Amino acid sequence: MHMRPTALFFALAMIAGPAAAQTAPALTPVDPENLVVFETTKGRVIVELQPAIAPLHVERTRKLVRKHYYDDNVFYRVLAGDFAQTGEKQVGGDPTSGEGTIKSEAAFTPATAPVLVNPKSGFVGDMPVLIDPDGKAYVRYCPGMAATAQYEAPDSGDAQIFLTMAPAARLERVFTAWGRVVAGQEALKAMAPGEPPAQPDKILKARIAADIPAAERPKVFVAAQGSPAFDAAMAKAREDWGPALQVCMVNLPVEVR
Repeated sequence: MHMRPTALFFALAMIAGPAAAQTAPALTPVDPENLVVFETTKGRVIVELQPAIAPLHVERTRKLVRKHYYDDNVFYRVLAGDFAQTGEKQVGGDPTSGEGTIKSEAAFTPATAPVLVNPKSGFVGDMPVLIDPDGKAYVRYCPGMAATAQYEAPDSGDAQIFLTMAPAARLERVFTAWGRVVAGQEALKAMAPGEPPAQPDKILKARIAADIPAAERPKVFVAAQGSPAFDAAMAKAREDWGPALQVCMVNLPVEVR
């Protein structure tokens, strides 16, 4: 039977045009080894991998993508405005990728000091996180998280993944998020809903951007922690929201070329 995350969330991605690029602080290019490009029946979805947060899950994702595991794989569980789930290859059975399960990385110790929005949340790189008093961090399920589904046991994740479209605080501290959607929220929102959908959408092809010929590969630029673009986005959020500011209110810009 398939794994069932109880609720999920989808990341905001701002695709800047030439005029915006001229006036905004320069963004930082993402290593194409850290980008997954999902070509779906509803359009392209690009996920930025986060090896500093979930190295085991990022390694598994790269391996499965390069094995073409996700190619021609349906979105078998789609809750409209909530999440889209895929990665199950044996409907009604006990699916496995053949790679074994992965140890949970829902909790992690940041290698660098988080940039705090308030005492309990902030950013590690460009991922929103919750911070415990002991220094442990957990991904904050703001819109656009890419995560691995699991059974009841924390270390039971394998190949089933979900991409979120709505806030999902109840997933925090439970599921391992290993990336964020930087482009393609329109494609996710357009997918046929259902458990399973009557006519499910699917991933036509999944590729690591580094494996796509340079002339064809999408190039993604983000507001990296510590950059002028990141600082400007934080300053704008503080100006707009004041004391009410929460980490999910910070709109970190993304440019896809």
